[in-house]
Amino acid sequence: LLLDLYAWIDIIAVVPTLMDLAYKSDAFYNIQFICLLRLVEMAVISPSSTGAGIKAFIDVFDEDGPLISTIFALGLVVWIFFSGLYMVANRSNPESEWEAAAYQGQAWQRFESIPASMFFTLLNLCKEHPLADVFGAEGNPEAMAFFQRMIIIVVCIVGVPVFGVPTGILGASLMKHCHKEVERMKAEKML
Repeated sequence: LLLDLYAWIDIIAVVPTLMDLAYKSDAFYNIQFICLLRLVEMAVISPSSTGAGIKAFIDVFDEDGPLISTIFALGLVVWIFFSGLYMVANRSNPESEWEAAAYQGQAWQRFESIPASMFFTLLNLCKEHPLADVFGAEGNPEAMAFFQRMIIIVVCIVGVPVFGVPTGILGASLMKHCHKEVERMKAEKML
């Protein structure tokens, strides 16, 4: 047990939570997400259906890794680029302040920085628009409202299709891998 890497990862992940519980405080970071590394063990060792799915992803990345890496890098660049545009257009927009997340009496500006803008940009790139009323809202200068609306139009016409390409390529690669696996199983008379 002490020689198992994944057991040590689990121990390291749970220690801060146990320390918070013992000290009755919230002084340590919750790092239990690193237990997800056990998925690697499931993919490599166990023959379960979850392991087979993860193994398929690994095989796809081995086979089409350069293409998938390049296209995901393109998606990341598009995401960061539009996050920057959202920040520039909306950081002074009073309608994009979130009063529910006030800190020291000041409402949180959803677009105060590129990292803060990234979540809402990702939503828009996935064709969801929860803040549609914020862009071009009253109280903004007319030129800024036009700029905000133009960014949304460009995101819908250009960004969404470009951002959807990585998903399509990954799906096509997984389908190709599944067809190969089905043919292999037919050859072995397993199917």
